[in-house]
Amino acid sequence: MPVPRIKNIVGVVIPTAWDAEGRVTAVGISATDEIEYLLAESPRSSELLGLVRREVEVTGVVSEHEGGRKRLYLEDYKLIRRNDSNEIV
Repeated sequence: MPVPRIKNIVGVVIPTAWDAEGRVTAVGISATDEIEYLLAESPRSSELLGLVRREVEVTGVVSEHEGGRKRLYLEDYKLIRRNDSNEIV
């Protein structure tokens, strides 16, 4: 198994699990590198529940699990804001 490493990832927050009432209970990142990263439960991961469909830059430890799925243990994140020219500000 590859050694987990810290990585910066830019992508969109996506829902990955819901409760019986349809509320999002877990999220992941659909990254610009076309890989989906599942967020491991961590003290900071619940903060992203309110940011579904928003673009973020996240930093965390990435590990690979069964079937090649990537899991991210979130250490930090920031919301990405873009100007009218679609440039990050």
